[in-house]
Amino acid sequence: LYEQAILQAQLADELGYGCWWAVEHHTSPEFSWSSAPELILTAIARHTRRIRLGTSGILSPFRINHPVRVAERAALVDVLSNGRLEFGLARSGGAEWETFEVDGAATREELREALHVVPRIWSGHSFKWDSPRLRIPERNFVPKPIQKPHPPLWQTVSNPESCAMAGELGVGMLGSCVFIPVERIGSQIEGYERG
Repeated sequence: LYEQAILQAQLADELGYGCWWAVEHHTSPEFSWSSAPELILTAIARHTRRIRLGTSGILSPFRINHPVRVAERAALVDVLSNGRLEFGLARSGGAEWETFEVDGAATREELREALHVVPRIWSGHSFKWDSPRLRIPERNFVPKPIQKPHPPLWQTVSNPESCAMAGELGVGMLGSCVFIPVERIGSQIEGYERG
């Protein structure tokens, strides 16, 4: 399966496709073969030259992925791909929340906070953060991404609130159009633009 993914990404690169996206999921045998998208994207980076590599998205609840680890791993993908990372985060849900003992009510704010923290970790020599949800002592985290000021930021969306939040934060919106009526896609774009 992984070899096929690498071969497909190589072909997409040769054909001029713009981006190869990899998701993070756990606990679903049907589609959880990408539990560490940074690893498959690193392998793909070593076999491609131009195609951009996107996380759609790294799960943002702090009990699943601490923002420091997210920033470090994503920066390494950017370095090893020579600046081709598109960085997306997702809230996750359901069985993943249960598996990692995540408080679902906190996930939207943890996603918002991670989208503030990660680019700041990347941008300077010294970083410190103190909020009710997350404390990070002053440190210099490496590596830093190649792209300046940082890789493009994305947020997965599934409802009007998440679309508006992505727009408010000024990040790209990653939505699904599989089995979704065109009208709903239009309302997602409207929510994003309102945000």
